[in-house]
Amino acid sequence: MAAQLGEGIPHFTRQPVFGEEIDTASVSRAKAIALVFLRHAGSAITRRTCMDLHLIVPELDLADVLLVALMEGDGEAVRDFVPRYHLKYPVVHDETGELFEAFSVGRDRMLRRTLLGLRPSMLRSYAEALQSGRGLNQGPIDRLGAALVVGVGGTVAWRWDAERTTDMLDVEQLRAAALAAAPRATPA
Repeated sequence: MAAQLGEGIPHFTRQPVFGEEIDTASVSRAKAIALVFLRHAGSAITRRTCMDLHLIVPELDLADVLLVALMEGDGEAVRDFVPRYHLKYPVVHDETGELFEAFSVGRDRMLRRTLLGLRPSMLRSYAEALQSGRGLNQGPIDRLGAALVVGVGGTVAWRWDAERTTDMLDVEQLRAAALAAAPRATPA
């Protein structure tokens, strides 16, 4: 697997849906980066995660952490999704899934883990996510979510990988890991 704890990341340069081009090699020289790999724009899990990420954007900005979401699926849906949900962080459309593969973001083949691992608590979490809206299936239904924090210098400081398609990122854990990896200010 690529981009594991303590390893360097596969650097990329991409134009987000809105905003300036992102070059992870140059950004990671001065800032920490939080990369969040989201399922397609129609996923209730994606919608809920995006809403939760909104809450931590100001704090990450102040700490010099760049939050970037990567989304697979239909390009038109992704381009519509960003302004519709007023996302304040860059969203990169990974049309072919190339970045998901480069970062070893998995798939739930035949949805085995998801179906075999269903628990009442998971169903409650998914029902909560559905409150943020249910869209059309606009991408791979078997893609798992992932998130990682890249420290200054480009090595992975923290990583989370979903085991099932219904797993939701704990945004508080991402926030804590990102702040821990943020550049430290030197005393004046």
